[in-house]
Amino acid sequence: MKHATLLKTIVFVFSIVYATASVAQVARPFKGAWYSDDLYVDIDFYGKTISDPNSMDEDPCAGIIKIKPEINSMAYTIENLNVTGRKATATAYFAEKNSKLTFEYMQDGSIKLTSSDGFSYVDDGLVKLPNTTYVLRKAAPFSGTWKLAKGDGQIKMNLYSKEMFEDDYEGNSRQCYGSIYITYNNGMYVDNCLIVNKKTDGNQAVIEYLGGRDGNTYSATLVYNPATKQVTVKQPKLVKATNEITECYVTDGLVFVRR
Repeated sequence: MKHATLLKTIVFVFSIVYATASVAQVARPFKGAWYSDDLYVDIDFYGKTISDPNSMDEDPCAGIIKIKPEINSMAYTIENLNVTGRKATATAYFAEKNSKLTFEYMQDGSIKLTSSDGFSYVDDGLVKLPNTTYVLRKAAPFSGTWKLAKGDGQIKMNLYSKEMFEDDYEGNSRQCYGSIYITYNNGMYVDNCLIVNKKTDGNQAVIEYLGGRDGNTYSATLVYNPATKQVTVKQPKLVKATNEITECYVTDGLVFVRR
């Protein structure tokens, strides 16, 4: 009897600790970035630290929503926020109409986002997404900055939203998912490769990038190690040559550590 009572006590205490830890993990769930094929959100419903691209000085706000971010660079500001635990309500001004939004943080870490009037954007006319509710996955792990472990270089990227601008081989500013920057001899030789296409699958991503020294198109696989938070470049190869010269500093086996 004593052993049975002791076992029940241990199980009971463990259950309380587990439940407390679970609550702590989602005490402030609405902070970070989430995405689907059609939507991208970057939010901080607590500190309101997200830069608002629709204000003159990019003042901080609760968050932004992008509709069809692959083809539409417009961001919509989240306003009139009210947070209660795992749920939140807000508004956003989509295509000349103020829509009521509902956010729900799900058990698996995803977010269910509903708009009372759907999600509309302008692209040679008004375009409306087919659904009023979408489930968005956490935009991770390929978002952030990593430093080259051995040598001088870095990867700066967000493979879930094409939001960065970098100069390409010809010096033209180009919208991209980020860049792989490699330099030698104290900056004498530089290769800044722009990531222009991607396909993410968990801890792996296949990317296409433009060579900073030759303008050619290359592909490679990025592998994320969740234990070390490192990113390793695998199997880089030439996809399309637009220049007789092929010179790219992104090589197989490069390891980048999280900053």
